[in-house]
Amino acid sequence: MSNHLWTSGLNLIDVNPSAAMAIGFINPLGAQLDLALTGKLGLGKLHADLTGQLNAALNVGINFAGPTLALTGIAQLQAQLALPSVSVSVGANAALIADLELQIGGLEAMIAAALAVKLPAINFAGQLAAKLKLGPVTVLAWADATKAEVFGWANEALDSLNTSSGPPPNSFGVMIATASPDAWAGIQFLLNTGI
Repeated sequence: MSNHLWTSGLNLIDVNPSAAMAIGFINPLGAQLDLALTGKLGLGKLHADLTGQLNAALNVGINFAGPTLALTGIAQLQAQLALPSVSVSVGANAALIADLELQIGGLEAMIAAALAVKLPAINFAGQLAAKLKLGPVTVLAWADATKAEVFGWANEALDSLNTSSGPPPNSFGVMIATASPDAWAGIQFLLNTGI
């Protein structure tokens, strides 16, 4: 037994609730990315902290005109004050600087990747939301019908596009049809068929 339904005067968001749901997910994901980038514990804060540590590591020994003089100055100060010997390694500072530079480079790559995802997604969500608010459209949905039945219903649905001044000169649309029950289930998930 065939089944059909046609409804007119809808906006596109009424026809495609899956797209509307996708928009509902994109906006919170954008906010979550913002928090991950700029929050108190975000990548931006971590980047600033590591950059500060790198700058501090790069400035060690500058007052002594270089690391070698810094070590000499520390040794002389220890001898004058009779302090216990402290071992200071220039190599350790270089290793720290290299490690900080590597971490900062990794963070910059993560920030760039997050922005590369966020900005197009937010732009797409805005465009999709604007397009889904358009209408009116007429939807014809059917299940288990003959071609003759479909064409008859299509004529009725197209006639519903009449305006107060008569039928429109042209109409626009798309027809999606399948003989596969699995594909039909997919269509019903993506589009509000009402059946």
